[in-house]
Amino acid sequence: MIFMGWSFGASINIIEALKAGPQGILLALVFYILMVPIIYLVETKVLKESGISTLQISSMAGLSVSVPSIIAFNNPDFVPFASAATAQIALGVVITSIITPIITQRVTKLKGIPKNI
Repeated sequence: MIFMGWSFGASINIIEALKAGPQGILLALVFYILMVPIIYLVETKVLKESGISTLQISSMAGLSVSVPSIIAFNNPDFVPFASAATAQIALGVVITSIITPIITQRVTKLKGIPKNI
């Protein structure tokens, strides 16, 4: 698992990701607004669990950075957009990788869930 994370993380160009700026931040916000509430409600209301598992996995996957290149390879009409889209997704991955543990920790404390060490 460590090697897989290293492999995905090594492919992210942080400088290009930071150049994406507002678009990458917006992408991360849209991800949280659209995806997290749905899976959180399923876990808490349907599965009757705490919702912490949902929060723990609520991060954009590093592998998603490769999707624009794959799409551009299969459809050359998208080649001009692939670089910008890759940078935006990379920034979203970085942002959600930092914010997700913080959100999870705060909700865990609010719900009074003990740490499992």
